[in-house]
Amino acid sequence: MLQTIQTNTNDAWLLDLCSQLAYHGLPADIREVYRGRNLVAAYKPQTLDCEVNIKSFRRPGFIKSAIYGWLRPSKARRSYEYSLRLLELGVATPQPYAFIEDLSVIHTLRRSYYISMQLDSQWHEIRYMEERSDYPAMVEALGKWVAEVHSKGVLVKDLSPGNILFRPTAQGDYDFCLVDVNRMGFNCHNLRRQLYRAGWLMNSEQSSMDFAHHYAIAAGMDTTQAEHIVLDSYRRLQRRAARKKRP
Repeated sequence: MLQTIQTNTNDAWLLDLCSQLAYHGLPADIREVYRGRNLVAAYKPQTLDCEVNIKSFRRPGFIKSAIYGWLRPSKARRSYEYSLRLLELGVATPQPYAFIEDLSVIHTLRRSYYISMQLDSQWHEIRYMEERSDYPAMVEALGKWVAEVHSKGVLVKDLSPGNILFRPTAQGDYDFCLVDVNRMGFNCHNLRRQLYRAGWLMNSEQSSMDFAHHYAIAAGMDTTQAEHIVLDSYRRLQRRAARKKRP
C-alpha cells in the first residue's frame, strides 16, 4: 500500500490520527454525523478539548479509482486545497487540517479522508429557511453573502442548501459558511454561470425570486435578469428530479 498524507501542522494528535486513518481506517470511537454516499463523523482526540470532523469518501470503482490515482486530485485532496484557497480569499469554511489518500500498488485510489474543524451546534443548514419567522432578513443576508463570494471569483459548483451553514449573530445578522467544498472553481467572474448554480438553494419559485432579487442588488446586476437565471435553473432541476422519481 501507498499513502499520501498532507497536514497543515505537525501537532501530535493530527499526525497520530492521520496514521490511524491511513493504516487502520476510522477509529472505533467516532461519533457518526451523517451516512450516505460518504461518511461524516466527529472524533475527539485525547489531547484536544474539542472534536474534529472526518469525512470518509466512498471507495470508488476501478475506473474512478484510476482517474483519482493517475489523472485528477481526489475529493479529499480537493477538499483540503480548496478550503485553504477559500480561507485565503476570505470565504468562511471550516479550518482544514489534513487529507489522506490510501493507494494501491499500481497507484489507484482505494480510500481517502479529509479532516477539518468540527463546527459547534450553533451552525445549521439553510435548508427550509422559508419556514423561519426571520426568513425575509435571512434571505436578504444570504443573497448578499453569495454575491460577495462570487465577487471573489469563486464558482461553487454544488451550491445546495446542505452545503451552506448559518448562525445568527449577537448583532441580529447572520454568519454563513461553506462546507463540502470539493467541487469548486476559481478565477471565475461570469455572474450568469455563477448564479445559475443557485437553482437548488431555495424550495419554491417565490423564494428563488426573493434570493435572486437580493443577490442582484448586492452584485449590481439587473434584478429581472437575475430572477430569470435562478428560476430557469430551479425549474430545470425540478424537472430533472421529477424524472428521477418516475417508476
